[in-house]
Amino acid sequence: MSPQGPPLPKPKPIIAGKNLLYGTLLLIIIGFLMGEFSEGWPGLIVMMITIGLLITVISLISLGRKWVRPVLLILIIIELHAALSLLPFFFSNSLVLGFLFVIQVFLQIRALVLLYSGESNAWFDRFKNKAGVTIEAE
Repeated sequence: MSPQGPPLPKPKPIIAGKNLLYGTLLLIIIGFLMGEFSEGWPGLIVMMITIGLLITVISLISLGRKWVRPVLLILIIIELHAALSLLPFFFSNSLVLGFLFVIQVFLQIRALVLLYSGESNAWFDRFKNKAGVTIEAE
């Protein structure tokens, strides 16, 4: 789904949502460095997969891939479900880690709201598939 013609300028909600996801990425790294997943190799592997997945999602959003938003929604729903059981663990180990986790979740939810805003929907809908047919919103 490459855009046809001149590049489409990204609306502010797309840029803001992308930046919030980069902020989440930074919080993940800070949490790891502070000991959130200091359990050895398994924690490092989980962190690397999370970072790789988030970088991939951000890149695909920047390319105008409309299908990545529902994928991000599903990932955030899974994270919210896990957050309910992990939140006491984070706060019992460190108040700072607990607050970092809460901020991370709120940043991701806010980014998702921005990526589903009217301006963002219009921007994603302006991309065309390889046959040159405009992909319309359903």
